Amino acid sequence: MEMRLQEVDFYYGSRVVLDHVDLSIDPGRTTVIVGASGSGKSILLKVLAGLLPPHRGRVLWDGKNIFDLSQDEEVRYRKRSSFVFQDAALWSNRTIRQNVEFPLQVHFPELSVQQREEKVRYYLDKVAYQDSIEYRPEQISAGERKMVSLARALVTRPKTLFMDSPLTDIDATSVEGIKSIIKKLHSERRTIIACFVDPEFISLMADDLIVLHRGRVLAHGPFHQVKKSSDPLVRGVLAMVLNEVTAYDDDILDLLNSEEQLL
Repeated sequence: MEMRLQEVDFYYGSRVVLDHVDLSIDPGRTTVIVGASGSGKSILLKVLAGLLPPHRGRVLWDGKNIFDLSQDEEVRYRKRSSFVFQDAALWSNRTIRQNVEFPLQVHFPELSVQQREEKVRYYLDKVAYQDSIEYRPEQISAGERKMVSLARALVTRPKTLFMDSPLTDIDATSVEGIKSIIKKLHSERRTIIACFVDPEFISLMADDLIVLHRGRVLAHGPFHQVKKSSDPLVRGVLAMVLNEVTAYDDDILDLLNSEEQLL
């Protein structure tokens, strides 16, 4: 599925969160959005996923504005994508089984109860969830909730997966489990658009980088090309995000900090 943003703006009150963003996402690649805290990464991810409408501009999936689709068309498009939220976003009034099963009920109503349960158990096993599927989200750990959220996202076998900081605020075992799954999805050439904060994992997984600063896309392209950018702001963001401060001059970081204070 081809995705493109055309001249997208997004605001919180008078604050500009996304500023004239124009970019396209290549299918079959892992695109990682990087930037300092508050740069607009999560908002950009949710706008790309069609979860937040922009205040200006268009969000195109296969050339169609996702926010102009009929309800039936939108359901068909959303069947092909899933979102893993930073806070897992499980329904507290549903069991683990019901949380993972829900996308199947929406997108595959033809499946029998037994078929749905088999898929639920398969994907929970795939993410190494070992507690009762009849537990509620508050009865399991934060790491387990992330695992369940990932199982819910994968259960429909989406071609495109959006991931918002899936490795944060969880235990080391859960981190390694989720990393293993993402590596497998990457090897299958699924389209992944994600915000990661682990420098080593970004370097390992990113085919493409989007460098975001104060709502503006400073650079977008293949990872190794973006890393070679001579733009001082791009280099400054990468220095912070990839923990490669020694690879950059102090004056680049000073410039970035000065620009932050002026904006």
